[in-house]
Amino acid sequence: MAEIRTATTTADKTPTEETDITLNFAARMVTGETIASVDSAAVKLDEAVVTVAPDVVVESTSISGQTVTVLVSGGVAKETYKVIVTITTSGPQILQLAGRVRVDNA
Repeated sequence: MAEIRTATTTADKTPTEETDITLNFAARMVTGETIASVDSAAVKLDEAVVTVAPDVVVESTSISGQTVTVLVSGGVAKETYKVIVTITTSGPQILQLAGRVRVDNA
């Protein structure tokens, strides 16, 4: 499997806040290509291990043109998470981008 590209998108939030992460796939899609479906997951970043993060919840996803916005909530203070978004395009291509969520103290 190819490496997941991490976008420059980083969101800071507290454990009780919800925040949006918007990822733009346009640079990886051809003109006229659309997003047919989207899937997303949050993982906890650790120096040695990447694990699914049940304490961060992907509340919703929305598609606008060639961008995807993910609403995330939860998380543990002083932890950083990666939100991985996988799309299937009308091409059909399967593409992935990821954004980071830093959780600050409440």
